[in-house]
Amino acid sequence: MPLSEFRKKKLLYVFNTFFDFNQSGAIDRKDLDLAIQRINENRGWSADNPKAQSIRDTLLKMWDNLRQGADTDQDGQVSRDEWFQLWEEYAKNPSNASEWQQDYMSVTFQLFDASGDKSIDENEFCNV
Repeated sequence: MPLSEFRKKKLLYVFNTFFDFNQSGAIDRKDLDLAIQRINENRGWSADNPKAQSIRDTLLKMWDNLRQGADTDQDGQVSRDEWFQLWEEYAKNPSNASEWQQDYMSVTFQLFDASGDKSIDENEFCNV
């Protein structure tokens, strides 16, 4: 079943806000590098900080898996159409999240859980 216009708008928001950092209209490795840089700046982490390295490693692994699963024309980037197609496929079996989705959930949780106590309290939630 094709994605509804409402669902496409929601997915496009996620695409533009959380993935296409350089606003090029596609997701590529440069976007992940920018995301890593901004996270480090916002958290006050140096590149050699263990938490920064963990986030970097997870994001780059996520990118490799996202590219492999969604970059159908093999041009090194994920276009909006490829992004929509990825989510259409996911909708067919949502109980089977792909590896990149699991990595994204993991890194998102790590960023929310600023204290590292494996729980997101009200302050951490509000600071995101």
